Amino acid sequence: MKYIFWPILAISFFLDSPIRNAAQQLKDPTWYSVMKGISYVGAGEMLFVISLFVLAVGLLTHQKKTQEAGRYGMYAAAFAGLLGQFVKHLIGRPRPRLAEVATFPVGPSFASGYDSFPSGHAASSFAVAFVLAHYYPRGKLFFYAAAVLISFSRIYTGSHYASDTFGGAGLGLFSAALLLQWREAIQFKEAQITQSLRKQLRGGVG
Repeated sequence: MKYIFWPILAISFFLDSPIRNAAQQLKDPTWYSVMKGISYVGAGEMLFVISLFVLAVGLLTHQKKTQEAGRYGMYAAAFAGLLGQFVKHLIGRPRPRLAEVATFPVGPSFASGYDSFPSGHAASSFAVAFVLAHYYPRGKLFFYAAAVLISFSRIYTGSHYASDTFGGAGLGLFSAALLLQWREAIQFKEAQITQSLRKQLRGGVG
């Protein structure tokens, strides 16, 4: 899969303009509002809250798998979001609204609107989808379909190019896969932190 990602990403840059033009022609006030709502739900902080809700359900029902899915969903949303922020400001690609100025990366920038690639929404949504699909394989079609819809909403609303969302999806999948690969180390660290907190609480009570 990793071997075909880069060629497809390269091709997607050449498809940015036609896809953007097609999305512009499909614009409708009602659908625009719907897509804005989907885009809002797909923000990293919202996905973090959704994962927190999954964790809470797991705690209330005493289901360890649900607790773990929620925790790693939170980690994935945060990790993919932070990594995405670093990469997008390092590349400094102009947003579609600045298309008349430039469409290619201009280098490191913190200027407003120069943070298009990769899409943070796509990164976080695919990261969380990967985690949830890992713990609940039967729902993977739904999880990934939701991530695709969130990514499409970013194109439809003119916030990103198609290549931005494809790059973000790749970054999100990579981030989540890395976190799950580090799961034993993360769980060991969680146990250390929990034990330390318990000692501090006991000491405070005493």
